[in-house]
Amino acid sequence: MDHFLYRDGALYAEDVAVADIAAAVVTPFYLYSTATLTRHYQLFDQALEGMEHMVCYAMKAASNQAILKTLADL
Repeated sequence: MDHFLYRDGALYAEDVAVADIAAAVVTPFYLYSTATLTRHYQLFDQALEGMEHMVCYAMKAASNQAILKTLADL
């Protein structure tokens, strides 16, 4: 399931309209979905099931503390 979807012509991140977020914060801004990060991590991890593996993340890609915590918790 994708957690960034259009509904009636409006972009939503999970169940929140991105326009509502943009109106509440200073733009430009970065918008991440914990549900999407979790889903993609789990799909990657499951693809390697049955093999010894470690899923790693390059902090240089995005060093946002919330992203790092989400991935570390997984």
